[in-house]
Amino acid sequence: MKKIILVISMIMVLFTSPLSYATANENEVDSARPVETTEKKQIETMFEETQENSLEQETTSQEKSEDITPAAQKIIENKSKKDEKIANYMEKYGDQTFAYTAYYLDFIQLYSIPVCIIGITIGAFNFYIIGEKKLDKREKGFSFIMAFLCGLVFFQVLPFIFALVVAGK
Repeated sequence: MKKIILVISMIMVLFTSPLSYATANENEVDSARPVETTEKKQIETMFEETQENSLEQETTSQEKSEDITPAAQKIIENKSKKDEKIANYMEKYGDQTFAYTAYYLDFIQLYSIPVCIIGITIGAFNFYIIGEKKLDKREKGFSFIMAFLCGLVFFQVLPFIFALVVAGK
C-alpha cells in the first residue's frame, strides 16, 4: 500500500508542478518602481535604438523571407526575447556584466525546479521502492534525494544572493 501511495504522489508532483508557476505582468513590475527623468531619457534613447535596429532587421528579413523557415523564424523570435530581457536588466543594474549574470541566473532558477523534481523522484523511487530489496539502491536513492534537494535550494537562493551583493555596491 505504501508503494502505491508513493507512486501516485510522485506522479501527482510531476504533473502538477508545472501548474504552480506564476509570473508577474511586466507592466505591473515596472509601474511599481519610480523612474527618474534622466533614467527615462536613457530608456527612451535605448528604445529608439532598438526600434531602429528592429526596422533594419525587418527590411533585411523581408528581403530574405524566402529563405526563412518557420523553425528559423522561431529561433529569431526567441533571440529577440532574450535581448529584450537583457536590455531590461541593463536598465535595472546599469552594467552589462550584471545584466547578463541576472539573465542567466533567472534562466537557471526557472529550469532548476523541474530538473530537481525529476531527480528527487528518481531518488525516491530508488530509496523507497527498489531499496527495500537492495540496500545499495537505497543508499544511492538517498544520496540522489539529498543532492537534488541541496541543488534546488542552492539554485533558488543564488539569485537572491546576487541581488544582495549587487544592491550592496
